[in-house]
Amino acid sequence: MTQTSGGNGHGDASPGPILDTVRARRFELVDARDEVRAVLGTQADSGAPGFLVSDSAGRPRIAIHVSPDDSPAIDLLDATGTPRVHVALGEGGAPALTLFGQVEAPAQALLTVTGDGAAHLRLAQADGHTRLFCSIQPDGTPYLSLMDAEGHPKLSCALPGGNPALLMLDAAGRPRAVMSVTGEDGPQFAVLAEDGRLVWTSAAPPARRGPAES
Repeated sequence: MTQTSGGNGHGDASPGPILDTVRARRFELVDARDEVRAVLGTQADSGAPGFLVSDSAGRPRIAIHVSPDDSPAIDLLDATGTPRVHVALGEGGAPALTLFGQVEAPAQALLTVTGDGAAHLRLAQADGHTRLFCSIQPDGTPYLSLMDAEGHPKLSCALPGGNPALLMLDAAGRPRAVMSVTGEDGPQFAVLAEDGRLVWTSAAPPARRGPAES
């Protein structure tokens, strides 16, 4: 182990040793008042590493860690210690960003990018039920869905093949009305029965041929 001159870690100008390697299970960084402001260590049970940074009152505000299943994550915490921002790499290395509301109104916003190239945004109310979901599929098709208070889809909108389509569902989640515009058929509206049968459509029936000329 090589030693050279350097600071002694106490803010003095006198030189101190610099070590090539330092091995420990826990490091504590203290301020001028000898208060612990940051801790670098490993969990006793799993050995997972973590780095915790505290504010001037000693409250944890930033946590950087690798979970026991080897997933890295960063958490930003408010003054109560509640996570408000969570950034992580999930299964297959897919990145995810989660925003949390205050404890009194813990709405959530989750942004993810999947391994197959799709991007998802989910907005949830305080009880965790999703109210809005939008995505871009791997082929570039955008999709939007609105949910009721129980998280059940009620209205979906997409652009398959560049053609706008709107789907409306009933209380049981059954498709009941469809609106679309295509380059071949133009605008159309269809009403469906509970069993999915077509009840009515705005599509014009095929034009009847006139009587053959003799």
